[in-house]
Amino acid sequence: MLRYLRIRDLAIIEETEVEWGEGFNVITGETGAGKSIIVTAVSLIRGEKASQDFIRSGRKRAIIEAVFSNDRKEVSQILTEKGIEDGEEIILRRIIEAGRSKNFINDTSVTLSTLQEIAPYLIGIEGQHSQQLLLQPRFYLIILDHFAGLEEDVKEFSQLYNRWKKLREEIEEIQEKERERKKRIDFLQYQIEEIEKISPRKGEDEELEREKKILSEGENLKREIEELIDYLYTSDASVISSLKNFVRKSERFTQFGEKWEKLHSLLSEALYQLEEAVFLGEGLSGEIETDPLKLEQITERLLELGELKRKYGPTIEDVLRELEKLKKEKEELEKIEFTLAEKEEELKKIQREMEQRAEKLSSERKRAAKELEKKVEKELSYLAMERAKFLVEVERGEMGPSGRDRVTIKISPNPGEPLKPLQKVASGGELSRIMLALRVALGEKNPPSTIIFDEIDAGIGGKTAESVGRKLNELSERSQLIVITHLPQIALFATHHFVVEKVVEGGRTISRIRRVEGEDRVKEIARMIGKIDGKTLEYARELLRSAENQKSENV
Repeated sequence: MLRYLRIRDLAIIEETEVEWGEGFNVITGETGAGKSIIVTAVSLIRGEKASQDFIRSGRKRAIIEAVFSNDRKEVSQILTEKGIEDGEEIILRRIIEAGRSKNFINDTSVTLSTLQEIAPYLIGIEGQHSQQLLLQPRFYLIILDHFAGLEEDVKEFSQLYNRWKKLREEIEEIQEKERERKKRIDFLQYQIEEIEKISPRKGEDEELEREKKILSEGENLKREIEELIDYLYTSDASVISSLKNFVRKSERFTQFGEKWEKLHSLLSEALYQLEEAVFLGEGLSGEIETDPLKLEQITERLLELGELKRKYGPTIEDVLRELEKLKKEKEELEKIEFTLAEKEEELKKIQREMEQRAEKLSSERKRAAKELEKKVEKELSYLAMERAKFLVEVERGEMGPSGRDRVTIKISPNPGEPLKPLQKVASGGELSRIMLALRVALGEKNPPSTIIFDEIDAGIGGKTAESVGRKLNELSERSQLIVITHLPQIALFATHHFVVEKVVEGGRTISRIRRVEGEDRVKEIARMIGKIDGKTLEYARELLRSAENQKSENV
């Protein structure tokens, strides 16, 4: 339970400390006195988002500190897992500064998520937000599962559903990969065949280019070589014929010395070279082709090679390297085997288990729905809704992380009215009572150690408010309650009474909270009834005595 709350520099609270008691604590005060700041402080200690606007004007930080009795094994387990010191007390502290906040559990710095994980076991808040949850059908299944004690079963089912979902995604991915793999293999085969069909050779394009050039210029080359041969050899005044004559004549030069001998040698060598040139020219002339068909074939072959180089090149060597690369990739892809069949079999197995578990959850929920209906109707009868009908429908829906059930809550507040969805029927006052009835019905199922009720009295008064007060007193036997109210009929049943007051000190408005007992409490009840005078004070005393007697009778 919450034993101590300290607030410093939060909104209009400069500094206040409260020691809370066991059972039923009530907070009252004038409208605007700052009662809602207590709820804000607790919300922040529970890990709700902080804003620098919460900080009191002119101050650098706001501090909220709460001390709880450690009476929850779940809390001790979390502390142990997080490496935080465990003990008889748990101290939560939050420091809010501009742009950031610091969070501590037992003086150990923690993340906001750790605070959010541990705080709900210690303290819960029922207020306008809780009433809004009653109007949102997506929360009905959570409420029913909590009442039925199915949280662990749902958690296990959710894990199974997530496995099923992940496995299905894996199968789809494998199937997609298999399609892509086959497409890739087909494309690689097409590329390989495209290259192999043409079968390029290293340097082939260069050879063909030369051959093409010769074929293209064959006539001219043949004519020019024949002219050269005629000039050098076959004409009457050929170069070789004349040179032979000079060589014969120069034979006698050898007797005149080394230089003359060299001249003869050079002329002989020149004659030999020219004869070699003629012999080579005649051979080349014989090799020259003037075949238009062959030229066309070479041109077509070069075009084919050019297309390969454009796609896989830029050179024939690059094309051949790419061919080897394509073959290797195709070979590796063909070796891959996906375990599709195994995963599909596992998916079927999980589906069967999910169906079985979903049916079991549905059965348990339908059983619990009937029990919850009876309990809530019973509680509503205590809260001036004696003839209200409360229905919890469990219908079959699509499979999801919580099973395949869809839950609808319907109510008929008055006799003769048809059952309609809760969000279309209930007024503000009815919602307050339905929320309280649900809380009492759910209270036996692992409630937080402390519950704050804010705006529980919205839209009610008179005998109904008195019924709510008695019911809160009953609920306080299981959990510590902190109730904010403006109705004396509710405040009367509290064990501990606190008043929030707004005063001006040093030219600034501040809010503070104090415990009231004895005559101070009588005066506060009288103020809530109307004006404080002798008549209302005596009436307040009578009401307090009556409430005490009723509490004693309940015990």
